[in-house]
Amino acid sequence: MSENNLSNRIVNISSKIKFNEKLQLELLNKKIRNSTYNPHVFSGLICRYKRPKVTITLFNSGYGILTATTSIAKSKAAVDMICKRLKKINHNLCVIEFQILTIVKAGDFERKINIEETLNCFNNVNKINDFKYDNKFLFPSFEPELFPAIIIKFKNRKWCLTLFRTGKYFITGLKNKYHFFNILRILRKYIVFK
Repeated sequence: MSENNLSNRIVNISSKIKFNEKLQLELLNKKIRNSTYNPHVFSGLICRYKRPKVTITLFNSGYGILTATTSIAKSKAAVDMICKRLKKINHNLCVIEFQILTIVKAGDFERKINIEETLNCFNNVNKINDFKYDNKFLFPSFEPELFPAIIIKFKNRKWCLTLFRTGKYFITGLKNKYHFFNILRILRKYIVFK
């Protein structure tokens, strides 16, 4: 199966924005639709939108966290949308920083995985010489009584791969969508299919 035929999609992108000044959340809560603010429970103002589908959490410090977008373009469109709404309330407010925090991809190898043999392969690998990031695996974990998948974490990166028997997988902690194929290109050598 070539990488082009690999079934995968981005399921979530989390990003951070920084405004040029601190935010007055009580005022914003009164003026913005679909917002929730209860400082006794959580210190952020939560805004949920359907188009683009996004949840934005704003903080007094002038930072915001965007979640639930499925592309970088949708994340940027959500930032533009919230900026327009906030400028109606405070004309001086603008975004001075936008940063992708993490990308989560889900996919399917479309073949069943032999979990026990795959776990043995990963446990025997000390170093992947052809991995251009020169990472070592942290020991993969598999606790079938707690969770029915192998979880593989990487040293020096915040990447985490979760492999299920069915062939489905999740990769979390990606900073850009191009890391994905490099990771899978190497890891597929150690995955044992049925």
